[in-house]
Amino acid sequence: MNNINKKLPFCNEITHQKYLTAEKGIKTAYEMGCSHWYIDGSLIEEMVSDWNEARISNLNELILSTRIQPLFHGNFKAPLASDVEDFRAAAVDYTKKN
Repeated sequence: MNNINKKLPFCNEITHQKYLTAEKGIKTAYEMGCSHWYIDGSLIEEMVSDWNEARISNLNELILSTRIQPLFHGNFKAPLASDVEDFRAAAVDYTKKN
């Protein structure tokens, strides 16, 4: 049990959320003794176009070495009306398929 759980015994898991990039967030969550970390997909630094194979591979290695699990939150707006081109285009393509 980590220090946070001792202060909050009713919590089984603790997530770190400070609007950091995924890489900084997982390292901070690990240092704080959290079990999860929050990735905010609506941040400019976390746009879909920034998730390339090298970044995904690096994060997978960090997840395995730290055992910290990600919680990914997409853009909080309705995807079809999103001002984020990647989300809007994906929502339109998905709507056309169904």
